[in-house]
Amino acid sequence: MRKWLLITTAVVGVWIVPTEAHAGVVIGAVTTLAGWFAGLAPLAQAAIQLGAGLLLSAATARTPSQQDLKRELTLSTERPAKRWIYGHFATTGTPAPWRVKNNRLLGCIIFNSRPSAGTNLTFTIDGRECVFAARGTGTELTDPNDWEYLFDFSSDGELVKIKEKFPDWDANETQALFWLGLGDQTAPPAYFTDNYPEYFSATDAWRGCTVLWVSLSAGGSVSKRPKRWPNPKPQIELAMDWSMVWDPEDEAQDPDDPDTWTFSDNQARCLLDAVRFNPVRAYGPDQMVLSSFTDAVPLAEEPVTRWHDSVDAGETVTEPRYRVAGVVDWTKGELHDLLQPLAAAGAGQLAVVGGQLSYIPGAYQQPVYTMSDILDDSAVDFRRLGPRREVPYALKGTWTSAERYYETAELEPRLISGGSTSADDIEEVALPLVPSGTQCQRIVKIEAGRRAAQKRLSCTLPPSAIALVPGASLTGALPSPFTRLNGGWQVEKANPSVWVQDGEGRARSVVLRVPVTLREYSASIFDWDPETDEQEILSQDLSGENVELGTVEGLFATTIELDSGGAVVLMVEFSFDAITDYVVDEYEVGWREDGETVFVPLPDIPDSAIETSTVVGQFGPVAFGKSYDLRVRAVGPTSEGLWSYALGIVAGLELSSVSGSVGAMPGTVEVDATTPDSGYFDGVRLMRAATGDPYSSAVQVGQDVPLAANAAHSVVFGNVDYQELLENGDFGSATGWTEGGNWSISGGQASHTVEGSPADLEQAVSLIAGESYRVITDVASAGSGSTFPKLVGSSDVSGADYGSAGLVGHVLVAPASPTAFSIEASSLSTAVLNSVSLHRMTSADIPAGEADFWVVPYTKTGTNGTPTLLGTFTIT
Repeated sequence: MRKWLLITTAVVGVWIVPTEAHAGVVIGAVTTLAGWFAGLAPLAQAAIQLGAGLLLSAATARTPSQQDLKRELTLSTERPAKRWIYGHFATTGTPAPWRVKNNRLLGCIIFNSRPSAGTNLTFTIDGRECVFAARGTGTELTDPNDWEYLFDFSSDGELVKIKEKFPDWDANETQALFWLGLGDQTAPPAYFTDNYPEYFSATDAWRGCTVLWVSLSAGGSVSKRPKRWPNPKPQIELAMDWSMVWDPEDEAQDPDDPDTWTFSDNQARCLLDAVRFNPVRAYGPDQMVLSSFTDAVPLAEEPVTRWHDSVDAGETVTEPRYRVAGVVDWTKGELHDLLQPLAAAGAGQLAVVGGQLSYIPGAYQQPVYTMSDILDDSAVDFRRLGPRREVPYALKGTWTSAERYYETAELEPRLISGGSTSADDIEEVALPLVPSGTQCQRIVKIEAGRRAAQKRLSCTLPPSAIALVPGASLTGALPSPFTRLNGGWQVEKANPSVWVQDGEGRARSVVLRVPVTLREYSASIFDWDPETDEQEILSQDLSGENVELGTVEGLFATTIELDSGGAVVLMVEFSFDAITDYVVDEYEVGWREDGETVFVPLPDIPDSAIETSTVVGQFGPVAFGKSYDLRVRAVGPTSEGLWSYALGIVAGLELSSVSGSVGAMPGTVEVDATTPDSGYFDGVRLMRAATGDPYSSAVQVGQDVPLAANAAHSVVFGNVDYQELLENGDFGSATGWTEGGNWSISGGQASHTVEGSPADLEQAVSLIAGESYRVITDVASAGSGSTFPKLVGSSDVSGADYGSAGLVGHVLVAPASPTAFSIEASSLSTAVLNSVSLHRMTSADIPAGEADFWVVPYTKTGTNGTPTLLGTFTIT
């Protein structure tokens, strides 16, 4: 009988490089230890572990999503996190820090803790698209070769323009200036050290890092700043090609000289880069199996067909098999947990073999060993089914989608063959560094195949299996009765060991054994047919979940008085436009009193409760004369939008001694009022709603009118720059008019009598095609027949019949090639007109027709105070 005993004090640490392990080498190593074994006591044996290995499982600690990382990296900190950005990706950075001087917001933002390529650059500020522009002309610079100041730290910076139009930007104002340092900078831009030496010194270079230096126009007044910058600290997001990594297939690149490297999103190259150079614990040449990483580079670059895109394009569309894009924050966990997402992006597995880190890529590995014998020195453990927790009903893959503004997107669940019978048992496969939905699908299918392969085998193999390492593939060729153990297997664990055997009276012998743990394995796990396996990712899905929801638009707030059981309560009523483009679960609302720093949350407004395009709410009661701030943002299934603010809502800011009337000039309203004695007050504006509708449905018309506080004023809203286009529109003379047919001008009136055919009263005027013109006619008598105004051109544009006496208004759009204004009378017309007026309309014109009007004061931050009803007016 043979006895096998393990001495716990036995020597361990005699390592053989796994990829070069051979039985002859092992036996030689054993022979050199024979003298040591001779000194062991009788009935004892020892084991020396020669090349133990373990296939590492996927990280159990969940790494943060990319949107969570982006949010955290925007926070100011004394010790900015070490972060590397791989691939082409859009991300925010860490301020180091922000400074404000006069009306300029200044800062340096750390994006990548290493040099970057900087190619294919686009950027946004607070989610708004921006461009570089030529100085002086403001012309957009679309060619990167024209961005000559962006990388020149001795220049005044590259001019940035936000593509949205802002009414409060001064015409020649420098909105923003950028300087981009790609890691080779040796000092800050001279603009900062020359103009702001109290904040920046020559040592603030952030050498070796990718940083963006910015100078922004904060706004000339407090009221402008929240309009320009929805976030208290502007969020600048850069999308570009980031880290440069070594290409082992390019002989011109030195693996230890970053200056020779090139940009790539190749998953294997990026993983190798992270393993070799990470700032946590870089692996040296003796601590890793280098060839296992370099051999995976061509696989990651292989083109794979995107089936549905190919169908849409009418030609074959491909993508590289395995790419990566995203941020790795080296402070967010253990090194293994941080490397795992990079390996998972290639459907690969990390392994430790003989103390060295190796990589098994996401492709079928050809067998390196045929299992024709199993030693009976230890038990054989064979299981057909794996633990239920490892085999769920389905897997649901998630990835970081560029089409969804680099937010998390998810696939339809993929069922696991032989998995759980509970449809609720769906496990997420998080792939935060995968930039493609089709790549995510391929990886999830591979993982589902691995989970479905449930057979497990633990046994001891003979010395011929010494070459087996974790991740290696083998086939079974065992004779009966062990044929059920045949098939494909992958090594999970391998612990080749030298054993000293007590021969019970015979001389001791030294033997080699290879205990292994195997899992079921086959080429079918990696099969992929684009036509049948690829899920279609519809464009409408991209606005469904996990998108950056942007800023709530149309936020409006005012104070109102409510009758609460006979007592008047002052409240703030707010409204904003509901978001209909994306899925919104609810809206978060908060308010604070002036001087406070923390917003008090109001009950969330569920999207399901919103039945119109406008969301309306209230908070209060509020104190008269005090100022309040309000903020609102949308919340989606897994992401939030940006905050939108209404600042300086003054409770009870109200006009007194108010009266109003239709203005003397066409399209105007005149208001008399006394303004409040308040430092918050800035001016008045006019609001209009359909007759009988509440103030909450009113919209602003006319222009803002700045006024002094605590004074009586007379204000005209509307087109105060009214320019009459007709000569003798009061019919005091016929000069300028052509009297056709039975038209005649006399005694301050124009009249028409019955005749045999229609006729025009016409005057040549200079008009602009496509522009709107207002016609106001004082009709003494409409008479019989029909009479109406028109604009004459290549085709005439006519208004409605006057119909009755009084002031009658028309708005006409000038036709192509306009030449004249005329009033056409039918043959039966007997109309008599007192006067007619024509002018070109502007945005200041008050719309014609009957409506209710209010005048409302506004604060220095542009927020409305308490409205005063003027009455119902008919504007002509």
